[in-house]
Amino acid sequence: MMFFKRPEYRRFEYKPRFYDPKKEAREERLRRVRAELGLEDELPDKEKQETYVPDLRGKFRSEFERRRAARSNVGSWRTLRLFMILMMLFILAFYWFVKNPDSIMRLFGL
Repeated sequence: MMFFKRPEYRRFEYKPRFYDPKKEAREERLRRVRAELGLEDELPDKEKQETYVPDLRGKFRSEFERRRAARSNVGSWRTLRLFMILMMLFILAFYWFVKNPDSIMRLFGL
């Protein structure tokens, strides 16, 4: 068991998305032409759907809860490690003072 935990490096989880500006421009022109010709009713189901609005608030909240749970678990390990170190120091000090009662007197100047 290590007394001091080594920090782990932080990972950047970037997932790139493919973006094709030519395809976007082509779809926009097609939408305008269909709107001018009155062919809106003949659009496929995929294009009839409304634009996607991501649920950022829910994602932020769930990520916050996940990180808070992980952080509280790390805090308990820190507390346990500190408690163990203090107990070991207390036992060593007690053993030293029991073996050398004269040192207690000298410590307090008696």
